[in-house]
Amino acid sequence: MQVNETWVLPALKQIQEICKLFNDPPASYGHQPQPSSSRIPHIYYKNHVINKLQNEHKIVMTVAQNLTQYIQHAKEYQKGDVAYYSDTTGKYISI
Repeated sequence: MQVNETWVLPALKQIQEICKLFNDPPASYGHQPQPSSSRIPHIYYKNHVINKLQNEHKIVMTVAQNLTQYIQHAKEYQKGDVAYYSDTTGKYISI
């Protein structure tokens, strides 16, 4: 994935919505022996889903990098140091 701050807020919202589908692990998670029966369904918790998104798709780091760039540009724009416009690709270019 490439750095492109224009999609960072929708992506962050999607990650938030995905995480809402899963519960936080209980306080005793990881300290109890897991049953070995294959008939017991595996329960996914938020931390597992976030780790899977990062490890398999590098989404967490990409969103974090794009969010950092987005905030940096917002601060520059707010100070009035730089003017930006959006070109046809959706990227903001300083003028």
